[in-house]
Amino acid sequence: MAGKAGLRDNNRQGYGEVLESGMDRTLDDGRDWSSGLFQCLDDEEVCWWTFWCQFCVVARTWDQFSLMASLRVIFPLVILYILWLVSSMTNATFFLLLSVFWCAIYPCLLAYKRSEIREKLKIQESWMGADCSAHFACNLCAIAQESREAFAAGLPALDFCSGQPLSEFPVSALYNNNSTNPIVDGREGVSTSGKEQDSASPPADMRRLSKTSKYILLFMAFLYVSITGIMCKVGQSGQILVLFLILLQPILVLYFFYYRTLRENVAFDYVVKLFAVGFFVTTIQAVCFEEVLQVLVLFIGSPFIARALGVNSLKDFGVIPGQTNSVSGNASVALRLWSTVAGPSWRRAAGGSPIAQAIVNVLAMINQTSDMQGFDNVVDKEKLIESLPKLIRQNWILVFVGCFVMAVVVAAGVEETMKHFIVRCYRFGSALKDPYTITVFFLAGACGFATAENVSYVFGGKTGSQDTTSSIIAQELGVLLLRVLMPVHLICAVIQAVNVSKIVIGKVSEMSLFRVLLPAIILHGTFDFALFVLAVFSFAEDINTTAFEVFTLVVAAIIGCVGMRYAYTSFRDVARDFDFGFQALNDDTEHMEMSARLSI
Repeated sequence: MAGKAGLRDNNRQGYGEVLESGMDRTLDDGRDWSSGLFQCLDDEEVCWWTFWCQFCVVARTWDQFSLMASLRVIFPLVILYILWLVSSMTNATFFLLLSVFWCAIYPCLLAYKRSEIREKLKIQESWMGADCSAHFACNLCAIAQESREAFAAGLPALDFCSGQPLSEFPVSALYNNNSTNPIVDGREGVSTSGKEQDSASPPADMRRLSKTSKYILLFMAFLYVSITGIMCKVGQSGQILVLFLILLQPILVLYFFYYRTLRENVAFDYVVKLFAVGFFVTTIQAVCFEEVLQVLVLFIGSPFIARALGVNSLKDFGVIPGQTNSVSGNASVALRLWSTVAGPSWRRAAGGSPIAQAIVNVLAMINQTSDMQGFDNVVDKEKLIESLPKLIRQNWILVFVGCFVMAVVVAAGVEETMKHFIVRCYRFGSALKDPYTITVFFLAGACGFATAENVSYVFGGKTGSQDTTSSIIAQELGVLLLRVLMPVHLICAVIQAVNVSKIVIGKVSEMSLFRVLLPAIILHGTFDFALFVLAVFSFAEDINTTAFEVFTLVVAAIIGCVGMRYAYTSFRDVARDFDFGFQALNDDTEHMEMSARLSI
């Protein structure tokens, strides 16, 4: 089974022998592609990355077939794409020219390179009839097919951007096939052990990083320096401390859980990469899916909301009479009423991403479209705001159901699934075979996602126009303190890692994706549901006392502590099983791929 990449050994041979740089191997003339154009799910890693960052996959595939170095491909494409996005808001002429490139020239370039890949593999198809039609009809499917073909042909797995062979970067020295516990020097491509391994230090760890990880660290350092410089220039130097404290949480978590005890056995290189995926990619994914699900849930539930409220009730809560005479009109108004109450809390993750914010804005415009000439024309907003507490008190069952769906399905379900796919859909240099490595990698991805979310929570909160700089900083520090003391994302990451580890070491023979995610979703959903309900109750009953805030914190702390205890005991048990020889994957037993065990 080719799918579920990233949770299996990616150095496997495909059909035939490995293709060298000169592509010297015996191939039959007139052969066909090893997988169909629409068999995207045959390799989850390829499918996942093609959808979210096709430039990375294109560059890697061309590098695998020795057509062009990865960095020479991805750098100009990313620059052109950024210019296209910027020009869409600033320069219509430049935007039109770049649109011609992306819609016409870019697919032709991909088709030409596809023909070169076919020539190397001796696949008999025509450039115009097959290559162009594939890239113009389904560009992503064609890119994914070419990448799958590279792995099926036995070409070595390469790192994104740098093009370095992943075989030079094993994920762990705890438990591998050669049992010599090597730590591979990513810069030189040679193994080190013994005294060199014992003398591991931060400079040595940096030298062992792949070029891709070094690019990531340089970019994040540049981003941090740029943001702090902008803060100083606009007179917000005090918020530099807040930003530093936000970044301090993942540093401390990874230092105490990973760097002090496991850095010699678990590759720091992948910790950097997975953190970056969680920070930059998973945040956008969560925003997109949460917004789509929110609109879908509200659309499905709006007729029930309208029926529960009734036309007369809607008029009482600020709907102008005579504007909503149809069931669809009532449903649309109900949808907008609910969005007015619940909508802002689901836009939290979009804070630092212009692309994600643009997607949110588009979805918001779709949400506002109805047959009533706009929400503003049919609702008296001032009356609505005054009547919202009464509206909530009269429909507590509806509020509870809405909070539950939004907390468990939209928030917890989406975020835990996306965090899971950080590790599930990443291609590693060797198989994941021990709970320590798996837990560190899940934590690294969760730290990246949680850091991005903390930034949006802390700096995305609304402040009053009369607030002073010191009061704003105090509010931001208060929000950050609460986020740090209740690290639900990190706890849920450990819970997911435990379930995956049970499969890997053979403690359980099979586990569905739903079962892997369910404990984390329950904890995360319960945490969010409690906070949502208490916040709505406080608003509806006009409770604004310190005692109620303390009560809310106590409830959240209890849920967090229960989850932390469960995560700790579960990890302790699976680690003990591994330490005492419960290892299903070793040299003496034929191992079953993780991709086959972790069925959907």
